[in-house]
Amino acid sequence: TDAADFTASISGKVCTVVWASAPDYDSAADDGGNNVYDITLAFSDGTNDLAAQTTAVTVTDTNDQTPAATVASTYSQAEATATTFQTYTITDSDTTGTYTCTLAGTDAADFTASISGKVCTVVWAAAPDYESPADDGVGNVYIVDYADGQIFRITSDCDVSNYCGTTPNSVGPGAVMGSFGSLGLTDNTFGLSSSGGVPGQFGYFIFGDKSTSVPTADGVRCVGGNLFRLLPPQTIDGTGNVTNPLDFNTPPFNGAGQVFAGTTYFFQHWYRDKAGGPAGSNFSDGLQVTFCL
Repeated sequence: TDAADFTASISGKVCTVVWASAPDYDSAADDGGNNVYDITLAFSDGTNDLAAQTTAVTVTDTNDQTPAATVASTYSQAEATATTFQTYTITDSDTTGTYTCTLAGTDAADFTASISGKVCTVVWAAAPDYESPADDGVGNVYIVDYADGQIFRITSDCDVSNYCGTTPNSVGPGAVMGSFGSLGLTDNTFGLSSSGGVPGQFGYFIFGDKSTSVPTADGVRCVGGNLFRLLPPQTIDGTGNVTNPLDFNTPPFNGAGQVFAGTTYFFQHWYRDKAGGPAGSNFSDGLQVTFCL
């Protein structure tokens, strides 16, 4: 039934049988689809015929397939008391070979890997603590070269809250920060708002990587560290509100002011208030934001 998978040739008294094409265990071509090829051989000297002989040729597996595993390029994990991280299932049609799962990279020492059958389990060597990062760099980023270099990131939960109270202005108790959109950086929908400002006056948002409390102008500057202005200035509307949708793919966020998931940043609104005090300007309260991926 599988004669078409072979060819035969004769030279003198030597009959040579070869495969029509190289056999592939992973893509069986025999009539039964089970890698057992059934053929019948008949021999003759031109006058006398030898009774036909049948044989079964079994194709065995060799370790010729490259194993595959699905590993995301980044992961986020909230700090926890457990060491559980991820399991990965290896896909490989070969029936021979010994599977391994190894770690490399600058933070490989922070993880351990074990293999059981085709399942690789990666766990933290110790429960991760956001407040005490143990990674080789900064920002709680763990680089592990697993199946060609992947980045694992541990972050605290996303969070936004006000801090550093506001200062009264010429129209009321003072400007208050707010936000809208997602705290996920990849969503790129986050924006800032301020209410209670002076209608018709201009201002702009600022942000930095540290908080502070420094009397400045007629208010208090609550943002410190590396400071950035989000320009151009904007005019506060007739109800005292102003909004600024942020784009993390544009300056300063795609340069010196880049923000990272799992790190807290501090935002505030500065605005003109000519009638509010001798300096003629004021600040809102502060807004601290911890972004996620």
